[in-house]
Order: sequence, then C-alpha cells, then structure tokens
Amino acid sequence: MTKNMRIGPLQSILDDAVSSFFKGFDFSEPHGEAAIYSPDSWAWKTYKNPITTFIGGVSAVIMQLSEPRVRHGVWSHSTFKTSAEPRMKRTNLAAMATIFGPQSATERLITRVNRMHANISGMTECGQTYRADDPDLLRWVEETVAHGMVSAYSTHVREITAEEIARDLGSRKRSATLFGVQQISENEEQRAEYFKDVLPSLEANPVIFEFLDIVNTAELLPSALRPFQRLIVRAAVDNVPQDIRAVIQLDGRYGLRSYERALVNFACALGDRIQSDAHPAVMACKRLGLPADYLYGGQATIADPRPQVAELRTPERNHTLG
Repeated sequence: MTKNMRIGPLQSILDDAVSSFFKGFDFSEPHGEAAIYSPDSWAWKTYKNPITTFIGGVSAVIMQLSEPRVRHGVWSHSTFKTSAEPRMKRTNLAAMATIFGPQSATERLITRVNRMHANISGMTECGQTYRADDPDLLRWVEETVAHGMVSAYSTHVREITAEEIARDLGSRKRSATLFGVQQISENEEQRAEYFKDVLPSLEANPVIFEFLDIVNTAELLPSALRPFQRLIVRAAVDNVPQDIRAVIQLDGRYGLRSYERALVNFACALGDRIQSDAHPAVMACKRLGLPADYLYGGQATIADPRPQVAELRTPERNHTLG
C-alpha cells in the first residue's frame, strides 16, 4: 500500500504554495458534511495528486481552446491573458470544491459560477454565436476535464479502471448537472466516440500557443520547482488525444521527450505520496472524521457519507440571455 511522505524543510514551502490556491473556501467545515463524491471515489484519489491534476487541468484547457466558441468566450471574457495566475487559481478552486468541498458550500460556489456564465455571450471571428451557459459547450468543458484527470493519473501513476469510473458515475452526473451539463459520456469508450463527433468542429489557433507560453512562464509553482513547470506542461500536451493534437498542430516538439517521461512519472509518483495538510483532500478527510493520511495509505472503515436524499438540489441558473 502507498504510504505518505513528508519532505522535511521543503514541507512548509509546499504547504504555503498549496494553501495559496485555496483561499476563500473552507474545506474543513462543517464537520461531518459530505462532498458530492465519496472519499473512496476515483476523483478523490486523482485530485489529491497536485502533479497529475496540473497535467490534467492544462490538457483540458488546451482542448477547450480548440473549440472556437469556448476559446472566444474564455479569451474575450476573462483575465487569462493579463492575470493568468489568479484566473487559474480560481478555476482550480472551483474544481477542488466540486470534488472535496462540503456540499452546501459547493452548491453556493457553483451558483455563483452559473450566474457569471449566464452573463457571457458573444460571436466568434467566423460569426458563430455562443453563450457560456450553452449545455453543449458546458459538456465539452466537462468531458475535457474528465479526460484530462483520468488520463493523466492513468498514464503517470496507475490506471483508473472502468469499474472505478462506473462506480462513481452517479456522483459525476450530479456534479455535471449542478453546472448545467445535460448529458455526459458514461465510460471511456463513449467519451472517445464523443470526441470523434466533436473533432470536425475543432481548429488550430494562435491562442492555444499563447496559452502554452503563459502557462509555461506564470508563477504557478514555488520558485524551487518552477524549472519543472515546463516539463509538466509538455506532459499536458501529451495528455491531449493524438487526433486532437494533429488538428490543432501540436506536434512532437511540444510534448515530452523520451528521457523526460521517466522524470515526470517519478514526480507524479511522489505527488501521490507527499501529504500537505493544506490540501483540500486532507482537510476534507478530517472534516469527515477520517485519518489525515487516509488517501495516502492510512486505513479506516467508512460508510458512504453522502446524504441519503433522492437527488441533489440544482443551484439557480439564469437562462434569460438569448
């Protein structure tokens, strides 16, 4: 069984870096309140790993920017170009809250996100109109994130099995519904077919390469680890499905070199073992009365802590834009 690690003098640097990503959301209270996902879910296992989460998140954004309407919405209505670090931190916070947060606070956060999306609409350079709360575009975002996280962890740590994915499908459907997604793929085969259907609508664009330049240079990691950031971004490029990489012209020059892959695998293995008390995964475990190292090798016998209700409440969504 994997055991957790502490990293001596570097631990405080790691804890400070981790805590800076999650200010403004309390993962430790209220005591006993469940998250949307169970502590035994594949989502808790994968999102606890900061390296594979970084890889999966960056690869998801690359894929999202290949869709013209999503790209225009992100690049024209956000601070990505000018304030990449706080923008990425807010996105990461929303993702972590969805996985680890107490359900009541998570629903309030998602309501704020939905209200913001309801006020975003526009037209692409080619005349395509869009709304940020369009269920089809929301599905594209959801599917790219799910692919990014499962693929990154399966590639660099261990395979997330079809059984694990099937077991947690209900939780994924609930979280997707809260964000306004009306349909999702139920397994990796369905997602591959969905990506194949969407492929003709994707395109290369300079914004994708601008995003890679930004994420390579933004101060997202502690200074001691920043030289490693470019390597993680290269791993994220490799994490994009090959046929999509071909369409958006991300060839081998942008991915990992053969000798770099072992280093990334080693880093991801460490990321699966190094425990930070500032990480939402640890705080969520404590909130539910589990050992702090539960996801890092600790053992406990638990029942499913999610509330026994017929369905989750759907946060208010504004559909008045047209």
